[in-house]
Amino acid sequence: MLQVALRGGIEAEEVVGRAAARRQEVERRQGEVLRLVGDDLGEAFVEKSLKTLTSLSQSTDDAEIATREWAARASEVQKERQETASAASTLKELSEQLSALAELGEILQESDVMEAEEEIAVVEELFNLISDAGRLCKGRDARIFQQVYVELQHRRDDALLMMQNRLLESIHLTSSALEVRRCSPMIADALHRTNTFEETVTELIRQVSESDDILWAIRKADGFAVAEDGDESDSIWTIEWSQHRTYPYDFPASIQLEESPLETKLPEELLCVQDIANVAFRVDVLCGVLMTQLFGTRDSEYATYLRGLIWDWLARDLFQPPLILASDGAGTSSAVSTTSLPKRCVASFYLSKVLPEIVGVGDVEAVFEDSAAVLKMVARELRAELLFRARKSVSNFVLDDEDHVLLAPLASPWRPKERRTSNWFPSCLVTRTSLHIMEVVEQACREAATASQDGSEDQVLPEMLLSTAIEALEAYRVDIPILHRTAFQGSLKLRCLYHNDCFMLSHVFGNIRSTSRLVPTAMKLRSSGSEVLLEAIADEKQRLYQSIEISSFGDGSLTHYATPRVRKQCDLELTRMFAHNQEVCRVYAAMLPAGAAANAIASLCAEFLNALTGSILALAEIAAEACDGLAFLLAGTVANCERLATPDRLREADPDAAQGYQTAVKRVHAFQEILNIRMEDIADHAKQGKYKGMLDKEEVEKLILAIFEDSALRVQMIQDLHEDAPDEDW
Repeated sequence: MLQVALRGGIEAEEVVGRAAARRQEVERRQGEVLRLVGDDLGEAFVEKSLKTLTSLSQSTDDAEIATREWAARASEVQKERQETASAASTLKELSEQLSALAELGEILQESDVMEAEEEIAVVEELFNLISDAGRLCKGRDARIFQQVYVELQHRRDDALLMMQNRLLESIHLTSSALEVRRCSPMIADALHRTNTFEETVTELIRQVSESDDILWAIRKADGFAVAEDGDESDSIWTIEWSQHRTYPYDFPASIQLEESPLETKLPEELLCVQDIANVAFRVDVLCGVLMTQLFGTRDSEYATYLRGLIWDWLARDLFQPPLILASDGAGTSSAVSTTSLPKRCVASFYLSKVLPEIVGVGDVEAVFEDSAAVLKMVARELRAELLFRARKSVSNFVLDDEDHVLLAPLASPWRPKERRTSNWFPSCLVTRTSLHIMEVVEQACREAATASQDGSEDQVLPEMLLSTAIEALEAYRVDIPILHRTAFQGSLKLRCLYHNDCFMLSHVFGNIRSTSRLVPTAMKLRSSGSEVLLEAIADEKQRLYQSIEISSFGDGSLTHYATPRVRKQCDLELTRMFAHNQEVCRVYAAMLPAGAAANAIASLCAEFLNALTGSILALAEIAAEACDGLAFLLAGTVANCERLATPDRLREADPDAAQGYQTAVKRVHAFQEILNIRMEDIADHAKQGKYKGMLDKEEVEKLILAIFEDSALRVQMIQDLHEDAPDEDW
C-alpha cells in the first residue's frame, strides 16, 4: 500500500482515504474496549494501539510527500510539452522564412537584368526576412537554433555590406570629372536602421576629399559644368572641369564670374575677386549634386548629416594658402602679385562667412577671426616656403658636383685698385647654394617692397617677408658651419667657398638702400666669412709649425747641416713642406678673390720664412762649415716663396699683409748676411741699425754665440752691441 501511495495519482488518493477511515475505526474500537476492561489491561492495550496509530500516521505523511513530488513533476512535463509545441511552431515559421530567403537569393543571382530600384527592393525584403528569422532563433538553447542564428547574422552582414557598397560606388572621381549615380532612398533608410549610415557616408566623403583633384577644381579649374545622363530613376550627374592646370590670374579680366541659382547673397568684397567668388558657386553645385543624387532631396535628415561632413572637409582643406595664392598646393609659390594678396585675403574671409550658409550647416565655428588672420596665415606660409628653399640649399652646400661650384655671376672686369668703386666685385668661385639663397632673399625683399606700396595700414606681410629674408641669410651664415662641421673643418676648399659666398651675399645685400634692415646681417656675413678664412690660414700655419717641429729643423740637426746625410734629409723635408704650402697657395689663388688670395699667400709665405729662421735661431751651435749651406738654403727658400708671392699679388694684398711678407724676406736676408760675414761686421751693422725691424739685439746675440767660438773678442762684441746700440735703433 505504501508503494501505491508513493507512486501518486488517483490510486494513492484512494489509499490515503482508506487509511484515514481505518484509523477512525481503530479509535472507535479502542474506546469500547477501554470501557469493558480494567485499568491495567486498558493501559497496555492503549499503548499498543498508539504504536499502531503512530506507524499508520507516518505512512500517511510519506504518501502526502510523494503526492507533492508527483505534482511538481507533472507540472514540468506539462511545461516541456508546451515548449515542444512552441518550438515546433517556431521551426515551421522559420522554415517558411528560410524558404523565402532562398527564393530571394535566386532572384538576386539574376540581378544583372533587374532595374536598380527593383534590386534595392529585393535587398530590403531580404534584409527584413533575415532580421525576422534572427528574432525567431535568438534566445533558443537548442544547438540548431544557435547555428541558424549565427548563419543568419552572416547573411545580414552580407546584405548590409552590399547596400553600403551600393552607396559608396555611386560616386566616381577622376582628374577631370566627378560622376554621381542616382541612389535609392531605401539604402539610406536601411543603413540608418542598422546604425551604419553615418559610418558609410563618412567613408564616402573621405574618399572624395582624399584626392586633391576636386579641391583643385573648386579653386582653380577653368570651367565647372554639370551634365545629366539617363532617366530620373537611374540618372548620372557629372561635374566636369578642365585638366589644364594653368590659370591667367595675372589678368583678372579674363576670369568670368560663374552663374548659379544661389540663394545666398554674396558681399561685394567677395564678388570683386571673381575666382574666389566662383568657389561659392561651385560648392553650391557640388552640394546640390551630392544630396540630390544620394538621397533624392536636399532637405532630408540624411542630407543634413552630409552637409556637416562637407563643411568639415572644406573648413579643413579649402581655406588654406593655395586658395589665396592661387597655387597648385604642392608648393606655395604665389601665382598672383603681392599687391593683390590683401584684397584676396579679404575675399577669402568673406567666403568663409557665407559658405556655411551655402552648404547649409547653420551656426559653425568661424574659420577666421578677421581678414587680418587670413593675411597672417598667408604670410606664415610664404615664410615657410621661402625658408624651406633656403634650408634645402644649405643642406646641399657639400655636393660632389662640378656644376655646384661656378664663377661668381657678379664678377666685374679687372680694374686697378684706384679705379674700383663700391659696386665692383672681384672674380672668385662661389656655390650654387649662395645663388639660391640670394634668389630667396631677393624675392622676399622684392615682394616686401611691393606689398608695402599697396597703401594698407597692416604691414604684416612686408614685415614677415623682410624677417624671412634675414632668416634666410642667417640660415646660411650659422647653419653651414654646424650642419657640415666634419666636412667643413677638414676641407680648405669648402672654407674658401664659404668665405666667398658670404663675401658675395654681404656685397649684394649690404648695398641695398631700400632694405637697410638687411645691412647688419650682411655685415655679419662678411665677418663670419673672414673669420672662417682666417681660421683656415691659422690651421695651415699650425700645420707648418707641426711639420717643422717633427723634422730635422726642429731637433737641432741643422747644426751639422754641412754633413751630406743631414743636408739631404733637411732638403728633402724642406721640399715636402714647401710643396704642401705651394698646393695651399694654389687653392687660395684659384678660389679666393685676388685680394683675399694675395693676403693669404703673403701671410703663409711670411710664416714659412719666419719658421725657418726661427729654427736656425734656436740652434745653440752652428758649425762654421754649415754656415754657407744654411745661407744657400735660405736663399733658395726665398726664391721659392717669391714665385708664390709675386709682385702682382702683393699689389692686390692689403698693406699689412704685404708689409709682413716683405719684412720676413728682409729678415731672411739678414740671416744670410750674418751667416757669411765676420763678427766685427755683424756688430758694426747692428750699431748702424741695418737690422732694425728684422732682428732685435737678443736675436743678433744668439746668432753670434751660435756661430763664433767663445773668446774675449766675442764677449767684447756682445758687450759693445748692448752698450753702443740704443733700443730705439732696433
